[in-house]
Amino acid sequence: MSILELELFREQLLKQLSDINSSRYKINQLVKYFKTVFGLNNENVEESFLPEFLSEFANYLSGYSANGTNPNKIESVLDIIKQLLKKPIDEKIKSRLSKEFLRIDKEYNALINVLNGETTSFLTEQIIFPVIEDNKTQNGRSGLLDTLSIIIQKNINKSKDDFFIVPSSREIDKYLKKQIDNSWNFALGYILKYIKPHLAHQVVIRFEKSYGNYSGDSLGIALTIGFIQKLLEFYEVNLEVSLKPNVASTGGNDLDGIVTNISKEIIKVKTETIFYSNVQTFVIPFEDYEAAMNERKRLKEIYPKRKLKIIGVESLDDILDSRRIVDIKKIKLSKRIKRKTLKNKSLVIVSLLFMLFISFIFLRDYDTNPFSLTLEKDYVVVENQFHKELFRTQILIPSYGSPKFGSYVLDFMHLVDIDSDGENEVIFCIEKLPKTTNNKNTGRVLCLNSDREIIWQHKLLEEIDTGERRMEGQYRLFTGNMFEYKGKKTIAVFGQHTYWSSPIYLLDVETGKRISEILWHPGRIDGVNVLDFDDDGKLELTAMGVNNYAGTSVFFSLELRNLRGAAPAGGQYYFKGKKITDFESYILLPKSDITVYEKYRMNSPTWRPQYLVKSNRFRFDISEGHYSRNGYDVSLMYFLDKNLLDITVEINNVIRVYRDELVAKKILEPPYTDTKEYREILKNQIRSWDGEKFVDSIVRADREKTN
Repeated sequence: MSILELELFREQLLKQLSDINSSRYKINQLVKYFKTVFGLNNENVEESFLPEFLSEFANYLSGYSANGTNPNKIESVLDIIKQLLKKPIDEKIKSRLSKEFLRIDKEYNALINVLNGETTSFLTEQIIFPVIEDNKTQNGRSGLLDTLSIIIQKNINKSKDDFFIVPSSREIDKYLKKQIDNSWNFALGYILKYIKPHLAHQVVIRFEKSYGNYSGDSLGIALTIGFIQKLLEFYEVNLEVSLKPNVASTGGNDLDGIVTNISKEIIKVKTETIFYSNVQTFVIPFEDYEAAMNERKRLKEIYPKRKLKIIGVESLDDILDSRRIVDIKKIKLSKRIKRKTLKNKSLVIVSLLFMLFISFIFLRDYDTNPFSLTLEKDYVVVENQFHKELFRTQILIPSYGSPKFGSYVLDFMHLVDIDSDGENEVIFCIEKLPKTTNNKNTGRVLCLNSDREIIWQHKLLEEIDTGERRMEGQYRLFTGNMFEYKGKKTIAVFGQHTYWSSPIYLLDVETGKRISEILWHPGRIDGVNVLDFDDDGKLELTAMGVNNYAGTSVFFSLELRNLRGAAPAGGQYYFKGKKITDFESYILLPKSDITVYEKYRMNSPTWRPQYLVKSNRFRFDISEGHYSRNGYDVSLMYFLDKNLLDITVEINNVIRVYRDELVAKKILEPPYTDTKEYREILKNQIRSWDGEKFVDSIVRADREKTN
C-alpha cells in the first residue's frame, strides 16, 4: 500500500469512527488500520500515522470482552496490542494498553479452556442474553453478550406501573415495550400463587453493557425471569427463583407464556456468540432448536470438545418446571434476615440477636408445620419452613403418558389447613403400595398430619357393571385442584382402573367423604381441573383423557351439578344402567397420520387441560407418537375458546420435522405439516357429542334441563 492509499484509509477510518456506534466494530477497523501501518515497515510512517488513534483505541478496549467473541478476532487484537507496546508511544497510553492486554489475554485463555472442554471456573447467576449488533455498515451480522439487572420499587403517588430503561437516549422501542408488558404481566400472574400484588411499581431495567438501544422481543425470557426474581424479593415472599449458573436465553413470549421464535439467521448468529463464551446452557425457542443445533454442529467441527447444552422450550412453564434451567427453593432464614437488614440498617443488632436466639432454642427442629413439598426421584418430601424434613413417602410414577409426568406429580399433592388450627395437613395420593393379593394395588387418597398420622383415608371400592363383566374397585386415585363448593373445601378426584373404567367425583377435604355422584368414563383420565372459565357463576369440571370406544383422545366439560352417569360409549365399553350425562362439550381429537404410521392404538394427552386466563382459551397438547431421532414426543397443540366452539391447531417443530421427513420420503401423503391445508385436515376430523350422537363438527350440548 502506498502512502497515498494509507492516507485515504485514514480518512475513511476517521469517518467510520465518527459514524458508527459499535465499539467492537471500531476496534476491528483500528486493528486493520494498525496492521496496514505495520505492514509498511517504515518507522517514519508509524510515527506519522499511529499516535492519532492510540488514545481512542485504548478507550474502546476498556469495553471490549473476549466472552462471546471468535478467538481468531481476539488473537488479532492481542497481536496488535503486543506490537504497539514495543513502539515508542506515550507512557500513559502504553500503561493503559498493557493493563487491557492482561485482562483480555486472561479472558482469552479462559475461553480457550472452555472451548477445549474444560468446565469454566467463572460461575454467574446473572441474567445473560445474546444481542445482535445493530450496524448497517458492517458486512454480515455479529453477536454480543449482555446482562441485565432489575430494580423494583413502590411507585409513590401513582396508580400504575412505570418502566425505565438504563441507559436510554430515546423512547423505548415499541416491540420491546410490548415484550416488557407481556413479561411483566406473566410474572405478576406467576407470583399470584404466593401473594397478591397490591402496589403500583416503578421498574428500572438496567442493561449492564448496553451496546446500543435494544429493540425487538427476543429479551422476553430474560425479562420474565428477572421480573419474577425481583417481584418475589419486593414482596418478601419466602421463595427464590434463580437461574442455574451460566445460563443464557433468547426468545420472546406472549401473554400466555408461549415462547415465540426468532429466525434461522438470527439464531445462528446468537448460537455462535454463545458458543464462544463461558455459557454452559442456552435456552431458546423450540421452533429455532433445529437451526441452533446445526450451527453448534458446525462450530464443534472446529472445537469438538466444547460442551454446550441447547434447550428448546415452548413455554415459560417449560423453563420454570426445568431444574436444568432454574432453581426454585425456599429462602434460608439467614438470607431473609440479611435482605431485611439491607433495607433497614437499624435492624442489624436486632437481627443478630434474633439469629442467636433462633440458634439457641433450635426453632428449626421444633417447627412441625408442613410448609412445602418437594420431589426427590420417586419420593415426596414434606418440609417445614426451615427446610427440615418432616417425613417422606414413596410414590408410583406411571410409565405411560407424557415424559413430563414425573415433574407434575406434586400437582396431585396439597397442603391445606383442614380444621383451621394453624397447622397444615397433607393431602396425598399415588403412594407406592406393596403388590399383595389383599389390596390388589388399590389406591387411596390420604390426609396426613405432620407426624404422618392418618387423619382420614379414602378408597373407592365401587363396582361397575359393563354388561360384559363386573369391574371391581381396583383404582389408583389421583387428585385434581381444590376449590370451594357448597360452602365446603372440596377436591376433585379421578381414578384409573387396571382395565379401562375411570371414575370422576368430589371429596370433602375436611372429612374425606365423597360428596357427589360418580361420572364414569370409558378410558383413562389424565387430569381434571374445576373452574368457572366462562364467568357464569357456575363451576365447571374440565378433563382430558382417552375414550377407548372412540379410539382417540378427548376433552370434555360439564357443570358440577351434572357430575353423574357416564360418557358416550358403546360396544364393550359400556356402563350398564348409566345414562350419558349432560356435557357442555365432549370433543374427540383425531389420531394423526403419524399415530397411524407408528401403529399406536390411540394418541394421548400429555397432561390435563390448561386454561389460559390472559387469552380466555384452553390449551391441550396431544402426543401423536415418538421421534426416535431426538427422543421427543411428537405432539400437536390445540387451542379452544372459552365458548367451547372455536378450535385452532398449532404445529410445533418436532412434529413438523418428523412428519415432513415422512412426507418427503413418500411414506405419508402431502401436504406438508406446517400448512393451512394440514391444519384443515385435522380440524375436519374433529368430532363432538351433540347430546345424542357424535357429529363431524364442534357443538355445545349443554341444553338447559330441569334436574
